[in-house]
Amino acid sequence: EALRDGDGPVPLSDELARLLTARHVICAIFPAMRRGDRQLRENAQLLIRSGCRIALATDDIEHSGVETWGRETVRALKTLVEFGMTPVQALTAATRNGAIAAGAEREYGTLEVGKRADVLVLGANPLADISNIEQLEIVVHQGYVIDRSGARLSGGAGD
Repeated sequence: EALRDGDGPVPLSDELARLLTARHVICAIFPAMRRGDRQLRENAQLLIRSGCRIALATDDIEHSGVETWGRETVRALKTLVEFGMTPVQALTAATRNGAIAAGAEREYGTLEVGKRADVLVLGANPLADISNIEQLEIVVHQGYVIDRSGARLSGGAGD
């Protein structure tokens, strides 16, 4: 958004992209809502090609149930891959880099002892095809195993 003038987004220069990368700036990309905006897409692709550390930004406010929650994030991840990231880079943007950008990397962002995490168990490998992130089987949230319908199967402090 900072790279806008009165007529819309302005092109990002190669020099600025190199500077952002060299200074290890985390650039949040909000791809899903702006897929049709050619200049924003080109700016995002330049940052990705430059090796800039990317964090995924979304506006995932649709929390009406298990069937809809996270759909914007899924679309955004797929769009990052369309923009030129590998699936592992896109997943890192959504997890570790997002936690770093939020100043919370000690608390979440990677699976490590002592960190908080929800774990998604997928039915297919998202590194082979980013669309496989839609193959959700179960979620482990706060120690509870939850199936696709939202039913708590097991876990938690009392189980």
